[in-house]
Amino acid sequence: MTRISKYGILVLSMRQNTETSNEGELMARKLNKKQVLSLFAEMWIEVKKSNPNAKGDSVMKREMFNNFVDSLNKSGEVSDSQAYNWSNPF
Repeated sequence: MTRISKYGILVLSMRQNTETSNEGELMARKLNKKQVLSLFAEMWIEVKKSNPNAKGDSVMKREMFNNFVDSLNKSGEVSDSQAYNWSNPF
């Protein structure tokens, strides 16, 4: 399944990113922090290209990371626990 998140990042749910529940139905796993950081890094590169003032703006980067994780949480790609407990690496 392919979808574009709020920030225009192409998020792919791959076959290895799935698991089977007890009832045998297919359900998607949540992204881990390493995957989220990788997606965010790709997005941040595009932000810097389109907005030269973003380079070196650590406040903007932290805010965008928080918003990015929040959007992934609202779309079900990260759990509530992940969204609330992950520290901001920026």
